Amino acid sequence: MRVKYGETTKAILKGLAELGPMTRSEVLVCVGIDRDSVAAILSRLHKDTPRVGKQIYITGWVYDAEGQRRYPRAVYALGSKPDAKKPKSSELDNRRRYDRKRHAMFSMNSVFNMGKSRDTLRAERRATA
Repeated sequence: MRVKYGETTKAILKGLAELGPMTRSEVLVCVGIDRDSVAAILSRLHKDTPRVGKQIYITGWVYDAEGQRRYPRAVYALGSKPDAKKPKSSELDNRRRYDRKRHAMFSMNSVFNMGKSRDTLRAERRATA
């Protein structure tokens, strides 16, 4: 069933007004439409157009998208205030996360490593280092 033009935009604005600042994925769950439509509408609402102006702004950035890649995701709120600056990535933090993940992969916590001897695990760890 098709929705009338502008109804989805009104639903997004209503959700932001009632529930407060949200990420794109939270807006997606709140409104219940497909991801591409939400992205297009949010970018249109975020643009400063001559007719209506900027209707939403970025209040901050979060990294908590479960099961998805780790990168900063914008948190949108109603208003036309200046946007929060996007955080710069830290190579040191990225390296530490990567090393922790690699270490956990070869630790005995993994079901796949339970049958391996310590010598085998050490050899695999040396091979990937």
